[in-house]
Amino acid sequence: MWLYLKKNFAVVIMILILLAVGTFFVVLPGLDFIRIFSVILALYLTGAAVYIFILALRSNLEGAILNNRAAAFAAAAGLLTLAVLTVIFPRFMVLIVIFLVFIATPTITLFVRTDRKAYFRKNFWKYILGAVLLLSVELLVDIAFIIVGIIFYGLACLLIYLLIAGSRHPEKPNLVDKYLVRYLILLSKKKK
Repeated sequence: MWLYLKKNFAVVIMILILLAVGTFFVVLPGLDFIRIFSVILALYLTGAAVYIFILALRSNLEGAILNNRAAAFAAAAGLLTLAVLTVIFPRFMVLIVIFLVFIATPTITLFVRTDRKAYFRKNFWKYILGAVLLLSVELLVDIAFIIVGIIFYGLACLLIYLLIAGSRHPEKPNLVDKYLVRYLILLSKKKK
């Protein structure tokens, strides 16, 4: 039995990772996820601001990389301000991002398009999803996290089942070879 588990060490590690991540998703409340997301977003905005600031400084030394240095400095300052606001008011900034992605961007594109009616019919779901997310973002994040956690638990249970079923075979196969490699070979044959 130990030799079989040693042969399938990657699968055992994958089961442990899936159980840990599933527990993380089930236990983590939506507000904590919003805080984590806001910190990641703030780091991204800070990095973008630093990059724009460095480009603006280099344009002074090397010539005209950026034509308008004042606009670059203003953009960098705006991004830094957004990064700070994202950390201070995480829930509010997530609501702003949801509004921009699901409501403002489709609306602006709607006014630019020539076939407005067809575009509106195609993207009406974005307005509905944006309104639902704006009204109940924390509850939906909680529900989505529980569902994702249950999916991870299900995948871990599937791998445990495959381990147990594989241990009953006399040849005691490596599950990665048995399932993943054969599936990849099957996919490569279909492409030819």
